[in-house]
Amino acid sequence: MGYSRGAAPLARATLSQPRAARRDHLAQNRGGGLRGATQHRHAAAVKAWNPADKPEWLTEETYRERIQPRFASINDAAISSALDISEPYAATIRAGRYLPHQRHWLTLAKSVGVSATQES
Repeated sequence: MGYSRGAAPLARATLSQPRAARRDHLAQNRGGGLRGATQHRHAAAVKAWNPADKPEWLTEETYRERIQPRFASINDAAISSALDISEPYAATIRAGRYLPHQRHWLTLAKSVGVSATQES
């Protein structure tokens, strides 16, 4: 019934794994709650956004040709702060891998100094 000297530490490690797994699960649930609140806040902002508030000059073409190329002049933290998004998400926007929602375009345009009166 006894353990050999080498087997006892393995048995203890195995017994402690469920406790560690419970801690991980609890940590994920707390984070999930924060993500849920953030997603709810952003969904409400999208719902409240009125496309008529977007200036006519601010099209997807303008975004891609005049705004996105200027992201080299600002960092991920600046985009994250301006849009109230995570830095990893800001990095994907800055790199051009993701097109942000139109409600963010005017804020991004101002962040990089693009306006309607400015020439390309």
